[in-house]
Amino acid sequence: MGGIRRWCSAEHWIGRALQRFFLLIILGFFLVVGVGWLSHRAVAADEPADFATLTAPLEKQEGLFTFYGDAHSGKAYLAVSPGQLNQNFLLMATLESGVGEAGLFRGRPVNEFLIQFRPAPNDQLQVVVPNTYLQPPQTGPDGRDRTSNRQFFSDSVVMAAKVVSVDPDTQAQLIDLSDLLLKQDLPDLRGALSYGLGGYSMNDDLSQLDQLQVFPQNVELGATLAFTGDGKGGDSLSLLFGPALRNLADRRGFSLQVRYSLSALPYSNGYRPRRATSPRFFGYRPWRAAPTDLTATSTVGT
Repeated sequence: MGGIRRWCSAEHWIGRALQRFFLLIILGFFLVVGVGWLSHRAVAADEPADFATLTAPLEKQEGLFTFYGDAHSGKAYLAVSPGQLNQNFLLMATLESGVGEAGLFRGRPVNEFLIQFRPAPNDQLQVVVPNTYLQPPQTGPDGRDRTSNRQFFSDSVVMAAKVVSVDPDTQAQLIDLSDLLLKQDLPDLRGALSYGLGGYSMNDDLSQLDQLQVFPQNVELGATLAFTGDGKGGDSLSLLFGPALRNLADRRGFSLQVRYSLSALPYSNGYRPRRATSPRFFGYRPWRAAPTDLTATSTVGT
């Protein structure tokens, strides 16, 4: 009887071990399948959306750039064609509303500069400010090619936006305007209005696009930007004089309407530059009449 009992106990132990073994195999199978499915979903989410599906419910406006938008939802997309990549456009930003103090006045120009859209890895378009302060000559005094001098000067990459879709017919790349105007500080408001905006930061959840006008040579965009914070800036002026904004209904936040004007630059318009005639003060000229020739004073690129 003792031998039979030991045999039955061993058989029972082996049966339970096999059950656990097969259970682990089944769980491992579902784990592998689940991880693969989640990875596929993650990759699919990173891929650009179908262009026809994305733009079907949106209104198309054509001009300097092509836009797809919905006035009710406030959603808008900018289409950048291949011919518009690496080209200069003039961006100007102006306050359309203010708070009446600390430099935040209606109509105040915020900033203006050239921008370019440049393709980048991982389905992105970079917004780049080209360096127009230093322009190395194409050839030196000796006639040698000096195009390599450009490698010694850098342009400024100020932000990047995700390409959400690509037009299969024109290869135009769509980017969400919210990524440019609401989630990032394209015109450098904090730099231009540092005293008034000290202690506050942009809140994209409370901001919205509210204007879109498209013309052949320019585009007019409007956004209401919400700023939240405590108003206790860390700059020296705030430390000396206290919070910059004293007339807010509630110091925890306010909003500013900003107008963005994006314009094409004229080419071959017949303009002929002339040498400036600057006045002399005690034998000195405060304004330079011509740019400095970098190759005449530097051996860069030799």
